[in-house]
Amino acid sequence: MELPTAVQSAIDGTPRFVVHGHLAAYSHWRALAQDNEPPPFRRFDPIAIPNLLPSIILFRVHHDPLDFEWRIIGEEVRLRLGGRYAGCRLSALPGQGPGTRIWQNFERTVQARLPRWGDVAYVGPDKHVRELQDLILPFHGDDRRIGRLLVYVEFKRVP
Repeated sequence: MELPTAVQSAIDGTPRFVVHGHLAAYSHWRALAQDNEPPPFRRFDPIAIPNLLPSIILFRVHHDPLDFEWRIIGEEVRLRLGGRYAGCRLSALPGQGPGTRIWQNFERTVQARLPRWGDVAYVGPDKHVRELQDLILPFHGDDRRIGRLLVYVEFKRVP
């Protein structure tokens, strides 16, 4: 699927592949945003995106020191990743802490305050998953700092 040029130029990074869910997640996020700023998390309503929920992960952003906490994990993501991550911080998980690709993607998203294509490798129990593509969408809290990251994940499977 080709992304419209205006959408691609608004998202940091380059996707390996794009599906309708990526565009739907970005469009929903963009509709909540104001004045070229990330939307406030209080405007996020999961009821508005029921078809996307199985493929999302919600992370809480902790500041001072920076860390990212797994909060909500959609059913599709949970099945493909395995493990019990809800409530865990990236810094406490092997292969997910500072300096890793996932951490760098999240940190850049928080700093730039812009959506970002993730570029992490798939590591999980499903031998039929060839790769994944995620889209990281930042939301700010009442203090205007980025407080949540909504990640839409699409898994590319082989038959």
